[in-house]
Amino acid sequence: MDTNAATKVLIVLKSQDDWRAWYDNIQSLAKARDVWEYINPDTKKEELPGIPKEPEILDIEKLPEPQWKIYMQLWTAKTNKYEKIKRGLAVVNEAIRGLISTLLIHHIYGKESVYDILKALKVQFAPTKHQQSQMILAKYKKARKTSIKDSNLEIWLATFKAAYLECLAADRPEVKDQHAVQHFLKAVSRHSPSWAERRFDDLQRDENIELPEILA
Repeated sequence: MDTNAATKVLIVLKSQDDWRAWYDNIQSLAKARDVWEYINPDTKKEELPGIPKEPEILDIEKLPEPQWKIYMQLWTAKTNKYEKIKRGLAVVNEAIRGLISTLLIHHIYGKESVYDILKALKVQFAPTKHQQSQMILAKYKKARKTSIKDSNLEIWLATFKAAYLECLAADRPEVKDQHAVQHFLKAVSRHSPSWAERRFDDLQRDENIELPEILA
């Protein structure tokens, strides 16, 4: 696999739960390679821009030198564009195929183009907005219930913060109006009751304290 692809796309697609992060990474890789417009699954196939074909060299021996030079400049530019897109599509194709669970590979059997592959996977695994919102909430609830004692503290904090930010971006009411602060402190109180109690006291004195202030 291309080195850049390996470093930028690390999420393996195993289920619908992985779709959002996996798709975002594939999209970022394709945009970095300037080929996203050719494979965007949200675009109708007939509306996709045509992928450039390999330029052919015509018989230019009889052309005057000025015309010959102009022709070769144009041919070189077209060839460079063709090769760049060809390489970009190959990198994205390899990343997609290399980062799908072997249990799911049958979903892309017979798909010849990167667009067809990505389209098939999107149809199969992309959640609806409602499903996505519920998945985000489930992740947040799991983070709240996970015992700090059973996890590395830094990993627990990073997991809780990520789940909180996803809920915030999804406009979930569960993290609004001090709910997230209280959820966080209750979770921490099982590990460090004295610290949590002091933060609860701070919350009583200042109801405007937000979770990022506590996490900072």
